[in-house]
Amino acid sequence: MIVQRSISEISVLDRIARRKPICQPIILLALSARILAESAARAGWRPITIDLFADSDVQALGQTIKVAANDLGFSKNALLATIQRVCANGSRPKLVYGGGIDSDWEILKSIAKYTQIIGNTPETLRIINTPQVFFPLLTSLDILHPETRMDRPGDTAEWLLKFPGSEGGKGIYSASDELRDPSAGYFQRRLKGPSLSALFLANG
Repeated sequence: MIVQRSISEISVLDRIARRKPICQPIILLALSARILAESAARAGWRPITIDLFADSDVQALGQTIKVAANDLGFSKNALLATIQRVCANGSRPKLVYGGGIDSDWEILKSIAKYTQIIGNTPETLRIINTPQVFFPLLTSLDILHPETRMDRPGDTAEWLLKFPGSEGGKGIYSASDELRDPSAGYFQRRLKGPSLSALFLANG
């Protein structure tokens, strides 16, 4: 993918790429890791970026690796093979992950064998993506959330069928959809209001 940039943006990226790097490498893993790579470069790191695109502007910031994709995002076999190749010297570099990997705790658990993960642990992701554990936890902490149940309600008009491990609106269907097998999903009451999402990179 080639992304058009303004002259001012190209100048900024060029200055970032010329900064003195920190000695230790850092792996940045996401479906699109451009924002992570630019942030790491601004902090003085020389990133190893692994994503689906290997954009030309990201290549200017450090090593960039494009991984094969499937309909759901990363090909897990190709991704794990890439991680193993990058970490072949046994150094276990630091790794920051983003969208496209943050919902798959099992592949992250495999990746953790070769890297030092900065961020939520695979176990935390397992809890978040296990509705039978996550929603009772929210209830116990008095955190408001839509009414949730594991069985299909009798009247499906105001309910949604959702599947754990989904993101960006994927894996959400009307509860009346008879073509979807609900055994791996859960049902939530539909709430009226604007659709919102949040993306952030935190330190500490």
